[in-house]
Amino acid sequence: MAFYVIHSDNRYRDFMCGSDLPRRVLQDYDWMDAPEDDCAFVSRKGDYYNVADFMRLPPDHELREFGWDGILGESYSSGMLIGLGDWRKGGDYKIGYFYVTDGAPAPKRNQKIVPIR
Repeated sequence: MAFYVIHSDNRYRDFMCGSDLPRRVLQDYDWMDAPEDDCAFVSRKGDYYNVADFMRLPPDHELREFGWDGILGESYSSGMLIGLGDWRKGGDYKIGYFYVTDGAPAPKRNQKIVPIR
């Protein structure tokens, strides 16, 4: 059986606006009309992403049960996850890294093991 191994501190953070990002980051988003006005940027370990970079998880996906809403694949079996907070309260996000493995490893600190259905 295969499992998702998810690393996250599950802390929610505020979104960032493009005007607060380094200029070099905004150059990667030149396809947007006005990236400096967009307030849907997130950060993980010094790298910046826009919510538009993530693919929405289907409503019945097993990771939805654990508060994850989107996925950004980095390889065939690893990537990032985003969980969106309550947009009615101004919106925030949590971010995590995942990889897929055979067999259930023992969970470590800030780690969640989720069986793949």
